[in-house]
Parts: sequence; C-alpha cells; structure tokens
Amino acid sequence: MKLARFPIMAACVALAVAVPHAEAKAPKSKPKPVPAPACHLLTDPAGDANGVNPGAPVPATHAGASDDAVDILSVDLGAGRSTMAWILQVKKLALESQSAPTGMFWSVHFTIRKTTFTVTAHSGPAGVRADLTYANPTGSGEVVGGTFAMATDPKKNQIRFTLPAATLAKEEASPMSAKITAIGAASGQDFGTPDLIGYAGRTSTANSADWTTTDGSYTPGKSARCATSS
Repeated sequence: MKLARFPIMAACVALAVAVPHAEAKAPKSKPKPVPAPACHLLTDPAGDANGVNPGAPVPATHAGASDDAVDILSVDLGAGRSTMAWILQVKKLALESQSAPTGMFWSVHFTIRKTTFTVTAHSGPAGVRADLTYANPTGSGEVVGGTFAMATDPKKNQIRFTLPAATLAKEEASPMSAKITAIGAASGQDFGTPDLIGYAGRTSTANSADWTTTDGSYTPGKSARCATSS
C-alpha cells in the first residue's frame, strides 16, 4: 500500500517546482525615447514669395507667381559662446532671377535688448556681398570695425551668416548672454545700391517679395538649437 503513494508525492513535488516559474516577474519595459528638439526656430509658408502679405486685402493670386529663389521656408539659429550662426532656408536658392534683374537680397533681423540687427546677403550683377546694420534708440547705421561671414549653399538652398560676439558687442554689450527677440526674415528684389531699407529714415532700395509674418525668440540655454555654432 505504501508503494502506491510515491506517484502522488512526486506529482506534488513537480507542482511545487513549477509554481515559482509561474510567479516570475515580467521584464521591465524600455523607457520611451526623448523627443528631439522642435525645429525650426521660425517657419514661413511656401509659395508666398510674391510681395503680398497674406493678411492684406489684395489676394495673392493677383500678385504674380511666387519666386522660389526668395521663398523663405525657415530661420534657424545656433548660438555658442563666441559666435552666432543664422541659417535662412529658401525653397530653391538661386543667385539670379528673371523677376529681379537688378539683384536679390535675403536678410535676418533680430533684437538684443534695445538694439535691432539686420544681416543681409545681396546678389546682383556685381557679385555677392553682405552687410550688417543696427538700429537703437540713439541711432542706426552699418556695423563697422568688426568681421562676420556669409556663405550661400545652393545644394541645401541655404544662406548662412556667422556673426562673432565681438562684432555684435560693438553695438550691444554681452550679446551672447541676452535673450534674442523679434527674430524675422525678409527677401526680395535688390536695386543694387549699398543701403538696404532701414531704420531711422533710410531710403528704401529694395522690394520685399517674402517676409515672416510672426516673430521668433531665443533664450540662451533654454531654446532648441537647430543650427550649430562655436
């Protein structure tokens, strides 16, 4: 009679061994990936480079075709300790256009404290050049005595401006530590004279075909950087 009990005991032992496996903890789920910073710093709709503000009463269809060479898509900023890099993206960059035989311009403007800077690339029969202007409560003019760089990249449809802090500091002290406001861009036909539209009563020598209708801002250490700088 005792021999008949062994299979029952063995079954109990097998059951006891199987229980711990059934109670094993499920593996931890992997953490969700952190989303990438939102780019771009400032965007503008495509197909509106025809000189008509979308909010104006004149329909854009009455202003002619949009010019891809000056059709602004985005503005990005990379701000480091010593330089500030602005990237202006257009739909299809070209340095000459039948709709602008006297030349074209692309500009980015931004304000540091009480000073508004405008950096502009010009393309015309005489070649490609750039200038940096400023305006503040005490005056306006071209930033002199400093250096900055401008490069065009038709493959990426971009214009890049690299501004050293030392150049900006000639008009606004400690420019890299301040919040940048009123960021925007404009582009269009350039009539080939040295002065671009400007501040403090300057004569207009350009006709804007496209411009950003909203302003952007950048806070050092907090805002996402889509461009790179040193």
